[in-house]
Amino acid sequence: MKALFPILFLWSTAIVACNGSDSTVNADRQEIGGHCDTLVQYAGESICLPIVSGWKEGIDNPRLENRRGALVDSSNITFAVYLSEKSWALGRELQNAVLNDYFKVYATKAGEKFKVKAEQLALFNKEFNGSAMRAQWSDIESYFKGKYTDVNLGQPVLMESHQPKMGIESNVYLIRGEIEGKEMFTLMTVSLCVVKERLLLVAHYIEYHGSASVSSAKSKSDYFTLRLLAENE
Repeated sequence: MKALFPILFLWSTAIVACNGSDSTVNADRQEIGGHCDTLVQYAGESICLPIVSGWKEGIDNPRLENRRGALVDSSNITFAVYLSEKSWALGRELQNAVLNDYFKVYATKAGEKFKVKAEQLALFNKEFNGSAMRAQWSDIESYFKGKYTDVNLGQPVLMESHQPKMGIESNVYLIRGEIEGKEMFTLMTVSLCVVKERLLLVAHYIEYHGSASVSSAKSKSDYFTLRLLAENE
């Protein structure tokens, strides 16, 4: 079961990276004091990673080393992975625990070459939910079947899209997964964000337990993305 959420990471990044490079690039990180704790560089811009109440960033934490290959996709630039305080409280058990309720902040290599206005974001989001997803799904499905013999993923269903603020377009998907014969439903929220005229993506993953889960997922994703934009205004 613990493999499902990292697998979904790969799915979400594969959709966005359909025109990107296949080289692995990790963001240069600069720990500083004052207004921003951590700056990362992207396309010549300094991006501030926000402090988000309830979650802690830890992409380089040794406790995530054994699943780094799944969490850091080879086709994108991964800036951060935020786990919930509940996950970090597991201590050493985190290495083998089921990951739940966590975020990834990333961008594509191709995105370094162009600027995006907040007013254009709806068009990007329409493409993200339309032809890009349909064109890539069969290839992604074949990839998973070849790599994970005990995993079966159903095609994601878009439950809703919304705009928390100009410059953010968020999409909530419901995904059915089956691992070792056990059924599991997951909510994945992927938000397209314009930060300093660059397109960043924030993905959030949480187990699905009915309609209340959707409201919770939306609130958490909105809070995170609004913090990201606020830190970079």
